[in-house]
Amino acid sequence: MTALCELFNISCSTFYYSLQEKVTDAVAENTVISRFYDGYGYYGTCKIKAVLDKAGMVISRCRIGRTMGKFGVVFYYTKKKFKV
Repeated sequence: MTALCELFNISCSTFYYSLQEKVTDAVAENTVISRFYDGYGYYGTCKIKAVLDKAGMVISRCRIGRTMGKFGVVFYYTKKKFKV
């Protein structure tokens, strides 16, 4: 491949680069909220991102957090119990 790339005067990374489909806001919001409720409310931004990465959707954690804030969903977390 290196020889072909040199022949056409392009870098090897350009040859192997594949475009990823952009996700629209409406689709992103629907998938984030549905994944949140699929996790019974225990999925935060990191876990939702991991699930979406496995599904092939590229959405940043910041965007996931903004979407969750927009719809007012907050994941459940346990408080540390204080023992005396």
